[in-house]
Amino acid sequence: MDKQELALKVTSLLDSLSSEYNFDYHIENFKLATGVNLANKNTYIKNTISVYTKHHKDFDYKRVSPLIEEFIKIIKKDKVVFYENDFLYLELYKVLSLIHHTFMAQTLLNSTKDYPSGFSEIQSDIKEVKSFNKHYKNNLIGYRKIIEKGQSRFRRCFTALYIKNRTLTKFYTHMLLTIDLDKVGILNSNDEKDKLLMSELKFFLMQKTSISKVIKSFGILLYFELVKFMNFSIKESEVFANNIVYKLFKENFNTHELNKNIQITSSLGFLPIFSASKKSNLKIEEKEFVKNRLHKEMQGFFSLDTNTFNLFFESFMGSSHIQYLQKYPAELFRTNPKYSS
Repeated sequence: MDKQELALKVTSLLDSLSSEYNFDYHIENFKLATGVNLANKNTYIKNTISVYTKHHKDFDYKRVSPLIEEFIKIIKKDKVVFYENDFLYLELYKVLSLIHHTFMAQTLLNSTKDYPSGFSEIQSDIKEVKSFNKHYKNNLIGYRKIIEKGQSRFRRCFTALYIKNRTLTKFYTHMLLTIDLDKVGILNSNDEKDKLLMSELKFFLMQKTSISKVIKSFGILLYFELVKFMNFSIKESEVFANNIVYKLFKENFNTHELNKNIQITSSLGFLPIFSASKKSNLKIEEKEFVKNRLHKEMQGFFSLDTNTFNLFFESFMGSSHIQYLQKYPAELFRTNPKYSS
């Protein structure tokens, strides 16, 4: 299949899915700056940090002060944009967001009061999960059944799937972390049921992990941000990622593993935790199950031959981290007026 034919299939597929996923839900709230004086890089870096801090009051900007020298190096291939009457670096703004999320995860994991919480409290003990499932089953049947059953149905359904096959259940749940959930048409009604669904998803997405895994995940995302979005060479990206991870967290980051499978292994709410490993989390039969089920579901929107679908599927399986990096902080966008009603 040539590139033109593939492009046509991709376009047709996106058109078919547009009724379910609002690809144009967000409009850029910034403009690409042209003719700017690139000698003002220190000012633009300062602007970037200042604007990010303004939108995220809990961001500890003092912790990134040791990174200014590294920032000067990585903005060489960044885009300067005009946003809120300031010139700033677009990709550096995203890097600050990655750093901020890692700080927040670090704080949460250090808190005995707030973590473990949600599903992370029971997910390692299948007996606890079964007991949890039974509790919510009792809310649905018999003389003890409750009137409002939404939460109980969701929790019983999720834990039943988890008991049957925890790997597949986590895989399907983690798929949601790579997309913009507010672009999903069914979740834009502001309905109480949709709010409950989002709340319950967050409960089950609070999973077991550790600070070292979170830091490694940050290093993975930072490395691929430098390679794929800032166009640095593999060697340069390895050096920059190593330096930034060490200066922030005093931990070494092993970049030699980055040619392996990059996949989501856990999550803290809507923050995915990525890892690199030789093997996929899914067994061969599980992967085939996911592929066949997904292909069947997509046939309802668009007729896709097996070879083309397999190409899409393998691309998706190997690039969840790249898909996640395609998301930028929400304040850089506004809602398309056609969805305002």
